[in-house]
Amino acid sequence: RQRLDQLKSFLHQKRTPPSVSRQVLDYAEYTWTHSRSNDEAWLMQELPSALRLQVVVSLQRRLFTQIELFRMLPTPTVIAIILHMRPVIALPGERVVHQGSDSAGGLFFITEGTVQVLIGDDVVAHMHSGDFFGENSLIDGTPTTAHIEAVDYVHMMVLQASEFESITRKYPEVRDMLRFVKRRQQQQERRAREED
Repeated sequence: RQRLDQLKSFLHQKRTPPSVSRQVLDYAEYTWTHSRSNDEAWLMQELPSALRLQVVVSLQRRLFTQIELFRMLPTPTVIAIILHMRPVIALPGERVVHQGSDSAGGLFFITEGTVQVLIGDDVVAHMHSGDFFGENSLIDGTPTTAHIEAVDYVHMMVLQASEFESITRKYPEVRDMLRFVKRRQQQQERRAREED
């Protein structure tokens, strides 16, 4: 609570517009109540690398089971990817990817929450926990084809573009598996739309 009061005071002193202040405060309160404490972060830094790896894999166990890509890749490859990822939280209404950008900025794996896919202003799909996006611009180097916008608070793990390049140089099968999984997901989505 004290940190939130300090943040409010700071925003007030800097004359931050009320709408921006509200977003910052909402985000801060949400992340402080839903993320690891400082003590846990300190502990992770102090652990030996082998033990830290075990903890990271244990904490990210949901990624192994939720995301089809990870179920299909060899465990050492998955561990290499997870070790290079970082958590990101998107606020409701936040655009994570902008249509037409040179790059999505990374490969995003949704661990909690929902995003909507927009082409122009039209919502064309929703993605949920277990889905991923950003792979097309990373694999093909093409501009992004849609906006990706958070519907609610969305927890994601992101593999930055530079890390993606590093991983795929060492594990080239990741690119092929991404294409395969995405193609299969698109086929399933097409079938579901045809049945409706």
